[in-house]
Amino acid sequence: MPLGVPANLVYFYKPESHDRFPVPTLSPQSLLVAPVITNQKPWTLGYFEVLESRPLRDGDVLPRHCFRDIRGRYFDEHGNRLDHEEEPCGSWGLHSFRTIDDLLSNALGLGNAP
Repeated sequence: MPLGVPANLVYFYKPESHDRFPVPTLSPQSLLVAPVITNQKPWTLGYFEVLESRPLRDGDVLPRHCFRDIRGRYFDEHGNRLDHEEEPCGSWGLHSFRTIDDLLSNALGLGNAP
């Protein structure tokens, strides 16, 4: 990803279970918000936690990712320009754990952190 820093493409799914284990079947058709790009900080600070690690399988990821920059242009996760928006379309740029918290809180109808 041409952001100049190591980055992670992260999916957040609509809640399917109140239990952490077993991890429910996850599909890109059940995303809570559009994919986001972030650094390692949410994991190193303990805000994110790895529940399962496995190789990606067919159907685990969207066929194409779309991100909109502040000028209204669209890019894929590699920085290649797209000629149109494809849903779900996220924001081009590196999200912090705080902006991710706001995205998730808004999607779940919760108040944002002060």
